[in-house]
Amino acid sequence: VMSRYATLLLMVCFTAKAQAATIDLSPRCDFDRVSLVLLDHDAADPNLIALDVELAPAARKRMFEITRDSIQGNLKVTINGLQVADVRVINAIETPSIRFSLGREVSEKVVSIFLSSPAVDKCSTEKISGLL
Repeated sequence: VMSRYATLLLMVCFTAKAQAATIDLSPRCDFDRVSLVLLDHDAADPNLIALDVELAPAARKRMFEITRDSIQGNLKVTINGLQVADVRVINAIETPSIRFSLGREVSEKVVSIFLSSPAVDKCSTEKISGLL
């Protein structure tokens, strides 16, 4: 009887560990700067488009915490639910600057997400008013 419980416990732990962590970033609140590199002949794959982002402080903290807690696991990064990365976490990400390499179809969707989000919104207003 005891071995059944131990087996079940191991299966639950293994299943929970195997699931990828996810961080969903919002174009309205989580970025301080975003740019696209449409052409880079020196890139490993020049057919990919680079999305360079600088995370806002709160997003930087969330990214650090989730990557710290997911070392040796998988992490899915989404922007408004659109997956832009699925990576194996080797160490915690502490830098504010991140580059995602995207195919053209995903790049077009990302641009659409950012263009449909207001440049000035509640999140940035709160951030600015906190500094004044």
